[in-house]
Amino acid sequence: MDMKMKGKYFFGVFVLAIIFLVIVGGCEQKQENIIKIGAILPLTGPGSYLGEQARDGMLLAQEEINFNGGINGAKIKITFEDSKADAKEAINAFNRLIQLEHPNAVITAFTSPTLAIIPLAEENKIPLLTTITSGPDIAKKGKYIFRVFTNADMDAPVMAKTLVENGLINFGVLYINDDYGVSYYEAFKKTVENYNGKVVVAETFSRADTDFRTQLLKIKNAKPEAIYIVGYDNHYIISFRQTKELGLHQVLAGNWILASPNVLDKMQGNAEGVYTTTPTYYLDQLDNKNERFNTRYKERFNKTADAYSAFGYDSLMLISKAAAIKGAQPEQIRTGLLEVNYNGLMGNLNFDSNGEINFKLYPARIKEGELVLE
Repeated sequence: MDMKMKGKYFFGVFVLAIIFLVIVGGCEQKQENIIKIGAILPLTGPGSYLGEQARDGMLLAQEEINFNGGINGAKIKITFEDSKADAKEAINAFNRLIQLEHPNAVITAFTSPTLAIIPLAEENKIPLLTTITSGPDIAKKGKYIFRVFTNADMDAPVMAKTLVENGLINFGVLYINDDYGVSYYEAFKKTVENYNGKVVVAETFSRADTDFRTQLLKIKNAKPEAIYIVGYDNHYIISFRQTKELGLHQVLAGNWILASPNVLDKMQGNAEGVYTTTPTYYLDQLDNKNERFNTRYKERFNKTADAYSAFGYDSLMLISKAAAIKGAQPEQIRTGLLEVNYNGLMGNLNFDSNGEINFKLYPARIKEGELVLE
């Protein structure tokens, strides 16, 4: 090869090398400007309503973050997977996200799917935020797991104390027979007994049940002064109606799920006088932050927001705040979450050293279809 040909050859190699570096550099730059979040939620099946509400809250948060320039210039991208509220489906979804998306963090929901993927998150060192998850000690099960939701120990004692302070001593409890229901029953019973009260009867039901009359009649025969019920939206709507049909006149109480306008609207008056707990989300806010969120949610999705939507929104916002503090790599997000102090829709939110969220629930009573603080 003569000198002229060699010169052309090396020039061509040089040009190709420059093009390669530009392409690779551009791809790396593009990748650096996206923070990938996986979201494994129940989008079909019996838990789909809750999953959809949380999903839509996350979408609003994503749009807001990206509209305002992202996180240090990086845009948020959420990839949703359907867990069907099933542990095996959640495992498959997590593995797909890891293999195809390489997420910086993952958000999930419900106790069973969360418990199934905690070991995978720990193995892959991926921050895992779980919401709509009430199982006991979830956040203590790993270094990378954080819970953004109420739990029995922050909810049931508030209601037990309120009922006892209102002169009620003997209680019946009707609760769903899963980790969520059992944890609430145990926390309620313990608190009642600490105040010299007594649970005189307790009955359970399964998630798919729609007829609670047998359990309610057994509770009625034990003659408690009040009945504490723990379940999900539809369980409250049906069981409260059936207490009226059976002529039960005991004081009724439930947890913060009862405070949702979407539940109260379906009660048809059967929740009048009922005791509940409520997060700040359902209370008037001086800065109208929640009202603005509810308006945007209604305009965007043509349906009413509730606390599940707010938990979804706040979950993504907490990750974004953590990334802004420490950086967007998984380990940076994990350490950032431990430092976040975020004024969210659900109140002033921060995590304890175990990854458990801290926020207050307040005792309330339903009067003429409205929440009234006790």
